[in-house]
Amino acid sequence: LTETDLPGGFTLESIEGAEGTIVGAEQKQADVHNSYSAVGSLNLVATKVMTPAEFLTLDEGRFTFEVKDDRGSVIRSAVNTADGQVVFDPINYTLEDVGTTFLYTVTEAGTDNLVEPGQESPFATDITSYTVQVTLQDKGDGTLEVTPRIIVGEEETGTVLFSNTEKTRVNVTKTWEGDEEHPEI
Repeated sequence: LTETDLPGGFTLESIEGAEGTIVGAEQKQADVHNSYSAVGSLNLVATKVMTPAEFLTLDEGRFTFEVKDDRGSVIRSAVNTADGQVVFDPINYTLEDVGTTFLYTVTEAGTDNLVEPGQESPFATDITSYTVQVTLQDKGDGTLEVTPRIIVGEEETGTVLFSNTEKTRVNVTKTWEGDEEHPEI
């Protein structure tokens, strides 16, 4: 006795009593043991833009972004591509995770990777914090349906978008023309 064409997610663990010959109206019992598992992944992607885009270009790897779990631990980090894509490594789930709602926070790490240590970045960090709420459902075929809700504040956005602007710098020189009572400051 052999088992073929197992449905998705099922694995043959063992077959007991499948050996031998059946003669006439004789009956034999075989026990087939299968297990079921299901997996799924969250493929989180963000977009990075520079404002105003007509004056600023985005260098590949300039900015770092982080995904933190509900305890505040960084579980994924990624840098931007030249076209503004930020692709995090997948977050994987198993059947045991079904029924749990997962919460993540996605932020810009606040580092400008192209600035020398001790120097200040010419760009303001986007301080937007995105909450990603993930629910899972077993599709019954060995895969999990992974459903993310992306939220900023109370609003569901559906996407993660970070925008940076160039810092405005103004140099000011102060000149004091003192009088007899206050000759200098």
